[in-house]
Amino acid sequence: MLLYVVEGAVPILLGLLIWADVLAIKKNHEKHKKVAMVHAVATWVSTLLLIVLIRLGFRLSENAPGWIQEVHQYIIFAVPPILLALALTGLYGKRALHLPVAALYVVSWIGALTTGGMMFAMARGWM
Repeated sequence: MLLYVVEGAVPILLGLLIWADVLAIKKNHEKHKKVAMVHAVATWVSTLLLIVLIRLGFRLSENAPGWIQEVHQYIIFAVPPILLALALTGLYGKRALHLPVAALYVVSWIGALTTGGMMFAMARGWM
């Protein structure tokens, strides 16, 4: 099951995201930029790997209803373009655009965590 392949990356990516956000809140912009770029590259790689595996026929979860899997896929497929916009607005100093895109990115992450958590719980029989 594909879920077992990707579930190890989620805590690492989430940890990097939280670390980058804390650095941004503390106005440590240089460290924020470095941690955010590591998070961005790791997220792009893991998302592309997930997309390739799904296209090869792997399922996210055998126990979750199809609609949860579809919603989760829509969210995770939207993450790379949002992340690209976030990186470009940050690198080019477009703070007025960077903050709303960052909010959209965090909301996307919350949606991905929610639907992914539901699939994780269903795979283990918790739901």
